[in-house]
Amino acid sequence: MAGKRPISIGKLAERTGIAVSAIRFYEDKGLIRSIRNRGGHRRFLQADIRRVSFILIAQRLGFSLADIADQLATLPDGRNPTKADWDRISRRFGTVLDQRIAESTGQTPAELVALDEPYFRALEREHLEHILAEDDAHPVRVI
Repeated sequence: MAGKRPISIGKLAERTGIAVSAIRFYEDKGLIRSIRNRGGHRRFLQADIRRVSFILIAQRLGFSLADIADQLATLPDGRNPTKADWDRISRRFGTVLDQRIAESTGQTPAELVALDEPYFRALEREHLEHILAEDDAHPVRVI
């Protein structure tokens, strides 16, 4: 917890716009981790605000919790992920999204590039990068 004060489960729920029960669910699934204070209350890192936001966006894009957990496992514990960390995940998910678009339209990824279909994925990536780049001092809500 070097340098930053941990936040309560209620504050994490407030900052991400989801229910406390959803935070507990994600913790039970191993997507985020809490620490316990002396009173046994859950406390989370500031970095968990971005992690939860990422989970919500990735779910909205149709990724399974297992896929999301695999990607979150590549992020550092105890510090905010860097832009490079998020770029790496964005590229991995972008490839999958391009393939899904290609399959749903019956076209090859190369044909979609010609049609500029990756534009839609770029919009989602831009939204994801905007959310994940939010300053810790400002609320991050994905609704």
